[in-house]
Amino acid sequence: MEHEQASEGRPVYVFGDFRLEVAERRLYRGGTLIPLARKVFDLLLLLVEPAGRLKTREELIQALWPDSFVEEQNLTAKVHALRKALGDEGGEPQYIETVRGVGYRFMAPVTVDDESYAGPRDGSPARHFGGPAGVALGLAVVLAAGLTSWQLLARHGKPHGNPGATAGRIPVVAVLPFKNLGPDEGATYLAGGMQATLISRLAGARALRVVSRASVARYASHPQSLTDVANRLGATDVLEGSVSKSGQHVRIKVRLIDARSHHRIWANTYNRSSEHLFAVEGEIAGSVAHALDAGLGPGEAARIKRPATHNPRAYSDFLKATYYARRALRDDSATNPLAATRKALSFYRSAITQDPGFALAYARLSLLESAAHWFEIDNDPSLVPAAESNASKAAALDSGLPEAHMALGYAAYYGHLDYATALRQFAVAAKAKPDDPEIIASAAYIHRRKGQWKQALTELKRATLLDPANPRWHNETGITDMALRHYGAADEQFRQALAITPDNYDVLNRRMSVLILTGRLQTLNATLAQVPRRIDPQGLFSSLRFEAAWLEDRPGRALKALSHGPKWVVSQDELGLVPKLLLEGRVRAYQGRRTAARTCYRGARKLLESAVQKSPGNADLWSALGVAEAALGQREAALTAGKRAMQLIPVSSDALSGPAYLVSMARIDVLLGDKNRALTMLARVMEMPAGRVLSTRLLRRDPIWDPLHGDPRYRVLIHRSAPGAASRGAGYAMRLPIRRPGP
Repeated sequence: MEHEQASEGRPVYVFGDFRLEVAERRLYRGGTLIPLARKVFDLLLLLVEPAGRLKTREELIQALWPDSFVEEQNLTAKVHALRKALGDEGGEPQYIETVRGVGYRFMAPVTVDDESYAGPRDGSPARHFGGPAGVALGLAVVLAAGLTSWQLLARHGKPHGNPGATAGRIPVVAVLPFKNLGPDEGATYLAGGMQATLISRLAGARALRVVSRASVARYASHPQSLTDVANRLGATDVLEGSVSKSGQHVRIKVRLIDARSHHRIWANTYNRSSEHLFAVEGEIAGSVAHALDAGLGPGEAARIKRPATHNPRAYSDFLKATYYARRALRDDSATNPLAATRKALSFYRSAITQDPGFALAYARLSLLESAAHWFEIDNDPSLVPAAESNASKAAALDSGLPEAHMALGYAAYYGHLDYATALRQFAVAAKAKPDDPEIIASAAYIHRRKGQWKQALTELKRATLLDPANPRWHNETGITDMALRHYGAADEQFRQALAITPDNYDVLNRRMSVLILTGRLQTLNATLAQVPRRIDPQGLFSSLRFEAAWLEDRPGRALKALSHGPKWVVSQDELGLVPKLLLEGRVRAYQGRRTAARTCYRGARKLLESAVQKSPGNADLWSALGVAEAALGQREAALTAGKRAMQLIPVSSDALSGPAYLVSMARIDVLLGDKNRALTMLARVMEMPAGRVLSTRLLRRDPIWDPLHGDPRYRVLIHRSAPGAASRGAGYAMRLPIRRPGP
């Protein structure tokens, strides 16, 4: 009784096989008490309560030692002690992820034991694990429109068996992350893979809509306020589940709940051995569809219930591959994307070795190979032919598998810029899953590169309507508006994306780019001031601070900003990573310090020449090398490098990224003293929707263009209103660095 009274109103958190009792300040593993020092317990609580949210070192130090000045080593020691207590030392972390140069994230799913917690439920303020409490209001505004969108998109049909459902409205199912309740670490892969596969299977039912995994990932398996979470996701029904694994025995518990009435529509417990686990997902998906009266046709029912493999070892390896693939490609990036990618590739290949008829494994392997090549996570030249081969094998094994056609499409797109083939394959996938936002967006990416703006925007808006809680679609639409020079609309889209994921630094970078292009430097500096100095992924914020100071004609401040960054930093001209020596050389030359400038440019050229030898197909590197050569007066070498960049990604075949290399060529011309060519190139860029790399305000303020100021054609350029044409493409950066902005 005493324990119950002490715990009332205080949560008991459960993660893995741990139980964290807040009121009693105790951590148990199974039934064993794990002793923790006071600060170590406080650190665990700081990480667990907003589980999944990145906590910076500065935040943690301030919270743990609010009235003291301590070194970062103190925090490092506490993290080490906590990892030791959790058994999270060595190998791939299961609980605490280190984001180098930034801070820490609690990565395991965390849930509240409702039998021990009498805290707020529906109708009362609730704590949300996916991010700070301040996000709640912004999400409510953003997603209110999303819920209406689901209703507008709903097809008419017979009502499902959910008593809280409205007749004629299509069920919208949110499959929340599954809880891992057992001590076996294999359950971590199983829980994540189970959720992902169920989402994919249910999405194949035309009479259902399924919330994307990206949208549900930030929520706990058993949230405190089910109605609140469902409203945010636009869901009518929620599927919750848990997995416990001990040796060869696996227990899976699932329940389907009406989101408004909390009525339990269906529930079941599955006890299986590891040898007979592969069929459970199909059984669950079929039962969910039946419980919601989805009205599956014979073909749909068979596909949803059919196991992807009958080989238990292949199934286990597939789940592990899926886990690592998500870590490699997620928007906030893994600590080591290359290591995660290679682990995923290895497990997919092992699954195929165990079961050569595993079509879905071939398809997922191909998709990862294409992405690893495109986003330059892995520069292995064999990835492109391997992606084509594996996609073809997947389609040959199962011609009706949507993922096989997606794989064929991306192998053509990412491997060869073969837009026609890719669009045909995406269309085949869309027939099987007509309301899948990922498939719809895949076509939008190509239409932007082809310069078909209106169609791309229509597709992106539809993806947003179908998946309103996914920040990616707001980001994509914002980049599209930005390229069209619709900067106000772009800014609003980025704000909405940040309301959903405040820690998404890529989106924040895009919003700051809008401020640069519109000349709102005071707002830019105020925004940058809120970012701690230690947060600087790949020199992103050092580069932004440099750009702000450069445009304000503060060369000393610009150099100081760069001093905090790494050797290579993210450039603000959509050209990926560049040596910071290249930017330092620009400032030294502007200051009239020619010797120092040449030293910087020579250093940058050396770095770029080495990088180009390793990646000769990288247009970004060629473009930056051209600038370095031009600054050193090497006319022929500069023109050759600049032209090579334009040849690799020409505007004629890639309207999404091509304009950036035209602007870079104009810079080369200015450095070489060819004002006529530079003005001709700039005029060409201003005629196209290239608003993410050039605006009239940027032309006015950027000292790079100072040599052009006396020319009448320059004055015409800066006083004209660039057309918001809807005939070419823009970009989206999903991770840094990348060769081409966006998918």
